[in-house]
Amino acid sequence: AVNIVEQPQLGSGEVFRWIADQADSSIEWAHFSTLQHPRLLRIKRPFLARYITSFRAVWYAKRVQADLLISHGTMMAVWVGIFKRLLGVKIRHLAWSFTLPYYDESSAVWNAVMRFGVKNVDRFIMYSVIETKNYPKYLKLPADRFHMIPWSMNKPELDRESIPLIEGRYVAAMGREGRDYKTLIQAMTRLPDIKLVIVAKPENIANIDIPENTEVRTNIPYEEAMNIAWHSDFMVLPLLSDTIPCGHGSLLAQFLLNKATIVTDSIAMEGYSFPGENVLVYKAQDSDALITQIKNLWEYPEHAKNLADKALDFAESRCSEASVVQYFHDYLRKF
Repeated sequence: AVNIVEQPQLGSGEVFRWIADQADSSIEWAHFSTLQHPRLLRIKRPFLARYITSFRAVWYAKRVQADLLISHGTMMAVWVGIFKRLLGVKIRHLAWSFTLPYYDESSAVWNAVMRFGVKNVDRFIMYSVIETKNYPKYLKLPADRFHMIPWSMNKPELDRESIPLIEGRYVAAMGREGRDYKTLIQAMTRLPDIKLVIVAKPENIANIDIPENTEVRTNIPYEEAMNIAWHSDFMVLPLLSDTIPCGHGSLLAQFLLNKATIVTDSIAMEGYSFPGENVLVYKAQDSDALITQIKNLWEYPEHAKNLADKALDFAESRCSEASVVQYFHDYLRKF
């Protein structure tokens, strides 16, 4: 099995290496990562590290007659597929963590390139049901190639005895993909007695006026982000729409931190969020509804504790790494 990973920055950790460690010992692995080209990682346009990594992986797979190529992320899937076709490689291709949150029907040239690249992918793995319904239409491929499995992870690493970086009670929100911090901040301007801490990228809060009761931390170390999440009263996961397939990893991390979560009511969260049972929800871009839910958890901590406990139980029982290893083995046995 040849594992191909795109990692945008140094220090982001190896993706999917854990499955190699836990998989059947008879499987021989080769790993290719953009981190193997640290100088090229600084060049984003064109993203030379991506192209060279995918080419090297496909060339290696052809040379050793590998049985399986595993790509991670959409762009790596496309470029692995392109080089497979250009080099005449017939090896099975498993496209893990494939997502198209900003698919644009008007981008005719890019869509043609993408379809060319993924035409021969054997199976696509994504983390929401809506993606399995939409992507066959987008990519003009059979629906049986698209499989949803729950996002899986172990409990985030953090120091549970750490001193809080933020004093007092507060609500936290973090993440960057598909986030709607504008609506969240609109809500907070009408909740002056409640403090909010946002951990995001600078572009996530660009051109948004930040009220006095909101603190924004950008580009901070992982340990600091986990400290802020751990010591928060509860968390909010605001999404841009009710269909955008983002935030699954963040949602599960919050579950595993035993935090009550308010999340946008989204069909993309089908199978993860059960309103009133393990989360509270609000209509996308509806600040009034969001205010109601924030006040609900802020004023009734026992309600937040009940949601958090049920969310933790769901994450531990349904979204473990062991379940993904089992899925991977079942896939191998099938062919």
